[in-house]
Amino acid sequence: EAGEIAAVVELIQDVSERKAAQDALRISEERLRLAYLAEGIGYWDWDLVAQSGMGSAEMATILGLPSQPVSLGEELFIPLILPEERESMLATIKARCAPGGGDSFSYNHHVITQSGEVRWVSELGLILRGPDGNATRIVGTIRDVTANQLAAQERQKFFALIENSLDSIAMATLSGELVYLNPAGRRLHGFPLDAPLTGQLLWPHPSEDGGLTQSEVERIVAETDRWEGETTIRHAVTGEAIDVRKSIFVVREPHSGTHLCLAAITQDIRLAKRNEEALRDAKERAEAGSRAKSAFVATVSHELRTPMNGVLGMLEVALHREADAAQRERLQFAKGAAETLLTLLDDLLDFSKMEAGKLELFLSEFPLKTELLRMVESFAERAEKKLLQLGCELELGDVEYVLADRGRLRQVLNNLLGNAIKFTPC
Repeated sequence: EAGEIAAVVELIQDVSERKAAQDALRISEERLRLAYLAEGIGYWDWDLVAQSGMGSAEMATILGLPSQPVSLGEELFIPLILPEERESMLATIKARCAPGGGDSFSYNHHVITQSGEVRWVSELGLILRGPDGNATRIVGTIRDVTANQLAAQERQKFFALIENSLDSIAMATLSGELVYLNPAGRRLHGFPLDAPLTGQLLWPHPSEDGGLTQSEVERIVAETDRWEGETTIRHAVTGEAIDVRKSIFVVREPHSGTHLCLAAITQDIRLAKRNEEALRDAKERAEAGSRAKSAFVATVSHELRTPMNGVLGMLEVALHREADAAQRERLQFAKGAAETLLTLLDDLLDFSKMEAGKLELFLSEFPLKTELLRMVESFAERAEKKLLQLGCELELGDVEYVLADRGRLRQVLNNLLGNAIKFTPC
């Protein structure tokens, strides 16, 4: 009858290969996604016809958005590009998408996340085209390279520091063959700025004054990782001998400590040596002048002291014989002035001895109390004339005799008491 099932036909098709291919594709995509995730790489897909697309969760994270797949639109992504780079980037992509513009592009630019953080990103794009050659779709990856760019900037700063250093800075293989020499080093050694360094060695030249040999320096560096010392280099063009201070050291890998290369810093010390020699000559001349002055002062003081003692002796004789009070007063005044002059001569003689390092102390035992009271008594009249009270209070305990230079003690006390009376107002 109509409508009844007459027969059942079953078609069986072996789809094992297709399923295996699908599983392999799924596994491959998963591995690719995990690789992107591990490397922090996001991916995106943009439909040029529909003017819409999607981005992965990793891309959203890079842009500072919640970590989940995101629908892309011009109003979402374009405003995140740094304004001063936006026009240039869009023009580059547009030129690439034009017929004959190529199938891929790469671009490094900055984005501003929603939190206001500026990040440096690197994008790689693949352009898909229709049969007519017009671009229909762009797929690509995006990666946060902020850390890499900052590291590159630091390396550039370090390189600029080396290139502009006034000291010679060199790098060499572990065997000592030069591979880099900064401009200051090339000028110091007499090498043209663009000349190859083939055959040039980091090690100092054999010393002509009995210093360390190259093999000895190599041994020290191998044992201690560093050698530093003064040596001489020869200018490659003029042959001039140049005095330098050289420091050679091993550069190690920070984590493993593996030896990477050798480095050297070389300083031209010719000017420093000339200045040092000039200072040494000036010092010797000054010392010679000082010795001559001290010798002159000592001679003059000694020669004047002898006749001054004669003057004092004659004044003393005259005082003993003179009966007239007025005349005695004049003689006493002259004696005081002569004694003051003799003290001044003694001070000058002591000063010259001190400069020559020949000041001597003559030690003897004497009663300290008696000496102090005698000094105070000798200044009592001068203090009384200025209406000053001069006294001496001693707390010596059981000390009666001391071992000292009696003359020097008198000299010190004479200066102290004399200045105290002279500069104390009435």
